[in-house]
Amino acid sequence: MRIINNLISFAKANEPAMDRALNRMAIDIERLSKEQVPHDKGQLKASGHHIKKGKLNWQVVYNKVYALFQHEGGDAKRKVSHYSKSGKKKFYLKDPGMMIAKRAVNYFRQEAQGVKG
Repeated sequence: MRIINNLISFAKANEPAMDRALNRMAIDIERLSKEQVPHDKGQLKASGHHIKKGKLNWQVVYNKVYALFQHEGGDAKRKVSHYSKSGKKKFYLKDPGMMIAKRAVNYFRQEAQGVKG
């Protein structure tokens, strides 16, 4: 009996597919978070974007100083008690991230269908 291990070649062939899946996940997290961001117009919503941080590493960020304050629903001194429109809420980035992470297998499966190793 002879066993041939093609795991390394498969992993190299699979890496671009994994990166595409992570990119799609970041895009979807960004899209969903912008639907929930507390300010429909203005700098907070416009500052949200996804970036590639490195190999198989994508991140969704909001660059405004008060983004964390809005995301957490306030701080030790002040609390955001209500948001002006329905669907707008705190944890506007965390909640979409958790929702997309639950479906991660589907993203990877879709991108891996074309991989040959």
